[in-house]
Amino acid sequence: MDIREYDLVTIGTGIAASPARKLAKEGWKVALVDSRPPGGTCALRGCSPKKMLRTGAVTIDLLRRMEGNGITGSDAVRGNWQDLVKFKDSYTGPIPENNKKIYEKMGIDFFEGHASFEDQQTLRVTAAGGEPVLLRARKFHLATGARPAELDFPGGELALSSDDFIHLPELPRRIVFIGGGFISMEFAHLAARYGSECTVVHPRERPLPAFDPDLVDMLKKVSEEEAGIRFVSDSRVCSITQKQGVYTVCTRKSSGAESEIEADLVVHGAGRVPNLDGLNLEAAGVTHDKRGVKVNEYLQCTTNPEFYAAGDCADTGAPHLSLVASIEGRTVSHNILHCNRQTADYSSVSATVFTLPALASTGLSEAECERQGLDFEKKFGETKRWFTNRHLNEPAGAYKILLEKGTGRILGAHLLAHHCEEFVNLFAMAIQHRLTRRDLSTVLWAHPSAASDLARMLS
Repeated sequence: MDIREYDLVTIGTGIAASPARKLAKEGWKVALVDSRPPGGTCALRGCSPKKMLRTGAVTIDLLRRMEGNGITGSDAVRGNWQDLVKFKDSYTGPIPENNKKIYEKMGIDFFEGHASFEDQQTLRVTAAGGEPVLLRARKFHLATGARPAELDFPGGELALSSDDFIHLPELPRRIVFIGGGFISMEFAHLAARYGSECTVVHPRERPLPAFDPDLVDMLKKVSEEEAGIRFVSDSRVCSITQKQGVYTVCTRKSSGAESEIEADLVVHGAGRVPNLDGLNLEAAGVTHDKRGVKVNEYLQCTTNPEFYAAGDCADTGAPHLSLVASIEGRTVSHNILHCNRQTADYSSVSATVFTLPALASTGLSEAECERQGLDFEKKFGETKRWFTNRHLNEPAGAYKILLEKGTGRILGAHLLAHHCEEFVNLFAMAIQHRLTRRDLSTVLWAHPSAASDLARMLS
């Protein structure tokens, strides 16, 4: 059997796998392993393709909002889903081969196949139709990401994953999205602009529990009024059946009341879990559970110091975001090279849900400030009458800024706006560098611009 020796083997090729490239530059002999073409979820199946598809929805949405305001005939604008998918593929298609070329140039060996540990120093990689290869290494890095959670009700296998959704050849008339998180909300806004009737079934009072509840309520309202999205709250899906191409989704409220929804497609957006199945981590002496690989503050596995984990497969308590994977990847690189001297700083992590309008947040939430007993004040208001909204005829917009009393230091920022995925970064920078309301208010922002609203929000 073919046996290879390495300094580092990284499993996964997404953002959290960055230590492979960093250590290869430092002269380490490195191998990368992935069961799928290299690139990871964000580049191939998540963030990037989603935003490529969203461009079409943004364009349709803007044209329709500008009807009668310099635009005529927007009712005749129809999205071509097949062409939009081709546009998305024009970006994602070349990524795997480009990555392979980069690996080759850097001297990194890439193995595509199923990975399973034989022992604490040996990984077996089996490619489809190929002979297994054994990879032995001084250190291993787990960056396997996450996968859709299993739906544990009858007919759960009938729901499409988000991976499947972005490759659909066409969109059907009626779609039910299970869950009220990022995936369901973003894809419902996208599909609605392309003519689908969308229903979001979620178990809580409101969707998007990780975001500010006041802003989520505003987003929910505009989702219903502007995009026609229907929300079935306080409900869980208890079964899916299919007959003659039509799906029947049975839902149950916490009270026990049941109802049925007919659909032409059901999409699974009800959460993701660490992608660790089949790795046989027990043989490697690596402890894990449903939250991921157990790691210490240095992202080193608690039961095997030669293993590190980063990104969605690591149990750090941090949100599953690409930015977090990037932070943790850099932290692992530093700690492997410098014997565990760095911890990950999540204080200014920003998150955006790419609905229309988008919803973004960074820093502490209002509830977190209260739990920590902080003395803070909040600046909260709507922006729908502000110029930034008016010049795009955008009907909804709001902000909630949290400030430390006395110092005026920025503690958190929460934004609902078409531009907030960019705007929120200014607040993230302020939090990272402990800037105050006065620091930001005295900047001479270009006007008129979205950033110039910042001083008004803080006034």
